Amino acid sequence: ETDNSDAHVGPPNTKADVPLLFKHVRKGEYDAAKRLFKRGVDPNCRDKFGNTPLFVACPNGSGRIAKLCLRRGAYVNATNAKKNAALHFTVQYGFTAMGDWLVENGADRDLVKDAEPTAYESIGTRTRGGRADRAPGGWGG
Repeated sequence: ETDNSDAHVGPPNTKADVPLLFKHVRKGEYDAAKRLFKRGVDPNCRDKFGNTPLFVACPNGSGRIAKLCLRRGAYVNATNAKKNAALHFTVQYGFTAMGDWLVENGADRDLVKDAEPTAYESIGTRTRGGRADRAPGGWGG
């Protein structure tokens, strides 16, 4: 479901808002990211690598921002310049519970990067710092 409440609050967005959004998403700054979305920044905007805000939020464990991206209309199966999707980054960084949440919200778990394994096949049994066990409920809302 897309969150269109107060769709354009404040002045219209500028070109400078896109890098600013990525900075706030990287740092997990939910309120600042939400303000930029409300100003009209596209949730499917891209950085120089072709990543969307959802791509950046997920491997950083920012589930609350990931939820915000999806509410604002982010495309869950978008791929970047290297043909990775947010799901690839999420599970490769050990956030398999968040990866499962992405799948529940439309991510294609069978999406492949060229002839490489799917996101879940590529991780095997690896986790980083036990983060794979984090429950979706701990992401905020």
